[in-house]
Amino acid sequence: MATNQTTVTLSTEATIAFSGSDLVPISYAPLTMVGGVDQQEQLLLFRSEIDTVSGLDLSPREYRDMGQLASDWLTLDEINRTITAITIPPGTTFTRDDGSVISLPALLSGEAITVKRVNIVAEPYVTWTTGSRITADQLNLQTSHLLGLIQEVKNTADNAILRTDFDAVVNPLIEDLSAGGFVITNLAEPTNDEDAATKVYVDDLVDNTVTSQLGAANGIATLDSSGKLPASQAPGPLGLLPSSFFAQAASPTRGTVGDGLFGWGSLWFNLTNGRLYVYIPDDKFGAATEATDAEIGYWVDVSAPAQ
Repeated sequence: MATNQTTVTLSTEATIAFSGSDLVPISYAPLTMVGGVDQQEQLLLFRSEIDTVSGLDLSPREYRDMGQLASDWLTLDEINRTITAITIPPGTTFTRDDGSVISLPALLSGEAITVKRVNIVAEPYVTWTTGSRITADQLNLQTSHLLGLIQEVKNTADNAILRTDFDAVVNPLIEDLSAGGFVITNLAEPTNDEDAATKVYVDDLVDNTVTSQLGAANGIATLDSSGKLPASQAPGPLGLLPSSFFAQAASPTRGTVGDGLFGWGSLWFNLTNGRLYVYIPDDKFGAATEATDAEIGYWVDVSAPAQ
């Protein structure tokens, strides 16, 4: 009795290489082929790095269809079970999801490729007729066909669950996914806006942009235990000019020396109570401006909403 059910190989990985302009033969010997059927009909080649080769951001459908090489582009040595040539017809194009048409990229040396064994599903390998003679070859071929289909169904299901094969990429999520309280592990670092992020990535981002900047020079100011901004973190004065910033314990006074002149909108940070004030016009003297003595107004506490 055959015992190869648990050792059947349905796919093998290879790397494209050239000797001059000739393809270095790619072996598909590890694959368990069905006897009595053209081997070319049983092979499917997939360019597993087609997104990198093309330099495009491909959808699942584009990735699958653009990466697949037609079986009639292959030249086989069935005795040694190798692919001796892959000929992509000149001018071969591919239609993207948006309707644009692009040229199919040429094969590159060093490009990864997946060689898969597939079974014909559109028609049976053996067709029985009434009164025909039953032979062992026919029965074995029919059994091999059925066994091969079962193997591929199992392999496809496994790949869809484990997402370890290019077939899995054509089965994206169509609804919210619940992890059922389990942890999602082994995430790659995010590169796109929609990518999931690892905990260490988020922790590092928060530390670099927030935590490490707290209380630092040119960083993020913090309040002390009484809810005031420490004097050491208060902004320094910008100069003795109208609309300047004052950081001092007493209210600035207008004059040609000392605090200098200041106009409406000037800011004063009170180092004593840790509150911020803005200089606004006095309505009583709204029309009275002095070019040499700034505007007439008074300081208003803006550290809290008006009551």
